[in-house]
Amino acid sequence: MKKANLTGTLVCFVACLIFLSSGDIFREKPIALIWFLRQNILFFTGTLAWCLMTLTMCLSLRSSWLNKVLGGLDKAWRLHKWAGICAIAFAFAHWLDEKLPQLFVAFGWLTHPGKIVDINLTPVQENWLHAGLLAG
Repeated sequence: MKKANLTGTLVCFVACLIFLSSGDIFREKPIALIWFLRQNILFFTGTLAWCLMTLTMCLSLRSSWLNKVLGGLDKAWRLHKWAGICAIAFAFAHWLDEKLPQLFVAFGWLTHPGKIVDINLTPVQENWLHAGLLAG
């Protein structure tokens, strides 16, 4: 079970690296804190859900070498199950983070921030983006 936990932790770590290497947290023009947090939570939950869904799909292949690495088919199945459950939870959180602020603005509880400025990416971040698009 330690190898399965390590694999799940590694996937979450990769999702964090993808999030931190994005240009979304490096803005030239700051916006209101609640919208800044909303946008970053939206991106982070989406990235984490995507990485966990990728792990789930890789585990569903039932590759013999992957089963050996994880310590057997039962441990691979357990990791597949929990990665799927966590992926659905993060996808639902991502969906809520997209829809709830729109409802709050419609009810008048929040004000819309207006146009959010474009993200300026460094060349390194552009390379990561292209590599991620090719891998996906």
